[in-house]
Amino acid sequence: MQRSKKLFPSFFMIFLLLFLVQSMDPAVGFSGLGDGTAGNPFQITTISQLDEVRQDLSANYILMNDLDFNDSSMGNWVPLGFSENEANITSFNGVFNGNNKIIRHLVIDTEKGNLSGLFSAIGRGGSVSNLTISNAQVSGNAYVVVLSGSVVSSVITNCHVMNSSVSSISCSGILAGNHYDKSVIDFCTVENSSIFSVNEAGGIIGRNLDGIIQNSNAVSVTVNSVGCAGGISSLNQFDSLIENCSVTGFVSGLESDAGGITALSADSTIRNCRTSGTVQSGGLLQNTGGISGISSNTSLQNCSSLMSVSATNFGNAGGIAGYAEGCFIENCYALNDVINQTDSYSAKGNLSFGNCMALKFENKIGYIAGRSVNNTIVNCYCRDGIESNKMIFFGRLPQNKKF
Repeated sequence: MQRSKKLFPSFFMIFLLLFLVQSMDPAVGFSGLGDGTAGNPFQITTISQLDEVRQDLSANYILMNDLDFNDSSMGNWVPLGFSENEANITSFNGVFNGNNKIIRHLVIDTEKGNLSGLFSAIGRGGSVSNLTISNAQVSGNAYVVVLSGSVVSSVITNCHVMNSSVSSISCSGILAGNHYDKSVIDFCTVENSSIFSVNEAGGIIGRNLDGIIQNSNAVSVTVNSVGCAGGISSLNQFDSLIENCSVTGFVSGLESDAGGITALSADSTIRNCRTSGTVQSGGLLQNTGGISGISSNTSLQNCSSLMSVSATNFGNAGGIAGYAEGCFIENCYALNDVINQTDSYSAKGNLSFGNCMALKFENKIGYIAGRSVNNTIVNCYCRDGIESNKMIFFGRLPQNKKF
């Protein structure tokens, strides 16, 4: 009897210890191979296993084969980390290696929910790489995207969205939504895809706030927004950087500013970027530019635009910027037609800064900037090869001069 009394507590303690260890392991339910470490990531082979990522949002994962939601009964996807209460959304802080595989036919409809995508948010230290998402359909309220609604102090690299559509109320992009706090998007592509947002839409991201977007392209995209619209991002602010990026497609701010790269850039840098296609704005006194609709205290360097730029309702239209103030603009090429449809003014082969003016409403058009205030312009060219230090219609435009 004494021996059994000693053994019983031992078996009980062992059972209790095992139970506690399992309950403390958030990934114990993952059904695939691997242990979630960097050297042995969890291996995702099915959509059900992709859904299990939400059990541990800090682990390491690798996608082992293509996934097609048309072959699944799962239906509407709930974003990883999603909560109807935005304050309770959990960020993905782990590592997700797409392994150059494709996820097809993702469908997300969060109705009034925010931060919708494959992930709700990618948080500090998190990364997603080498992934393609094709034929996705996403709709919701704010920060509605295909990949991640929010990207904070994290990295997205070599990720691509193809043949997809996004519909939202506010602040959305096709790849990602709110992108800030030194996050990096690198070598990413959005191709043959579209977005409509009531307020703020970008061909790649919704907002770039103290973030870096580089070596990324929006190819054959359609961006429509009642508010600000940009081919890469609606906003580019707070020491953000967009470099080595390109846009081809159609960008329209139905009642607000629009730009081939961004609708609004402030206290930031855009360099080595190029655009082609069409950019237009339709609102009263709005600004449209082949690179940026509005630029304030922004460095615009080595950029070129082949976009057809147009503004209506007495707005400002420019081959590089619709309205520029306090900017440094260097080595930029405006190779496009710039038209103000309201008064049938057009800039063809002239490098002007408000020289084409409607007398009553002061709407302005120009090859570099529709309206320019206190800017430094260096070595800029228009389609017909007129340099920034040569004669223009209303006088000389010297290098290094502020306007």
